[in-house]
Amino acid sequence: MNPRISIIICTCNRSSYLRKILGALAIQTLSAQAFEILVVDNASTDDTPAVARGEFAHLANLRYLYHAKPGANGARNFGWRQARTPLVAYLDDDALPWPQWVQHILEAFETVRPMPGAVGGIIEPIWESSRPAWLDDGLLAFYTIWQLPGPPRWLGPESNLYLANLAFARRALEQTGGFREGFGRVGGNLISGEEMDLQNRMRACGWGVYYQPDAAVYHHIQADRISRTWLRRRVYAQGVTDGLMLLMSCDEPRPTRWKLGYWGLRRLLRSQGELWSLLRHRRDDPQLCYRQMQAWRKIGYSVAGFVARPPAPPSAAGS
Repeated sequence: MNPRISIIICTCNRSSYLRKILGALAIQTLSAQAFEILVVDNASTDDTPAVARGEFAHLANLRYLYHAKPGANGARNFGWRQARTPLVAYLDDDALPWPQWVQHILEAFETVRPMPGAVGGIIEPIWESSRPAWLDDGLLAFYTIWQLPGPPRWLGPESNLYLANLAFARRALEQTGGFREGFGRVGGNLISGEEMDLQNRMRACGWGVYYQPDAAVYHHIQADRISRTWLRRRVYAQGVTDGLMLLMSCDEPRPTRWKLGYWGLRRLLRSQGELWSLLRHRRDDPQLCYRQMQAWRKIGYSVAGFVARPPAPPSAAGS
């Protein structure tokens, strides 16, 4: 078997989702000989090993890998370094690719010129509980629900692809060093943006980012996340992420941190309508919910300026 692309699934204690995604990869329209599947077990304590090595042992293109150190980005870097192909694609363990997903990802890399550094597509929701009336459309991206209108195209720096459905040229990962470890989700924190950071660093190295809407996936929206409490935590963490992303783009992070905190605090205090919205409680008003979440995002941004410490970028392979 000479696979052309590696599909990497990093997972921890979510064997029920892993069964579903492996089942979806088993019925792809592209021949199984054209791609390998790497399950990176990030120190699971459930039956994840039994699922990957037992229930799906009949998949000849499946490899099970164990990565003991907690942290999604470390597991992702471990995965692409273990891959045997020049292309690597990531799927969240709670995503479900359409049957043509691998085929469309591979075609984009092999036909678009110049060759993209990253390719990704649509992410549609599978609601495990009914979508609530208070959830404004402007907040859907916090649940990794995303698509752009129009045909396949290159994306400018104002748009980035999401890791639930994102593939890379291995050379681009080698040149940038891959994902920034110490950034993103570890344990229960909801810091995110690691894929945005990586795409920004790829663009700085001359790689392009390409949107292929036909390479689509479904993404489970877990019932315990469909609440204001979870969304507030997620939006606050996004504000912290926004601040960290700005700090990581600066050459002198220490003096900039205090400026960032000051600017964030000024912006928050000027947003009196959003601040007052935190005291209101019309439960099914999506516009009110949107204003409240924007306030929490600005609070997180301010906090990042005063207390957050941006992690160092990874080293390029061979440096």
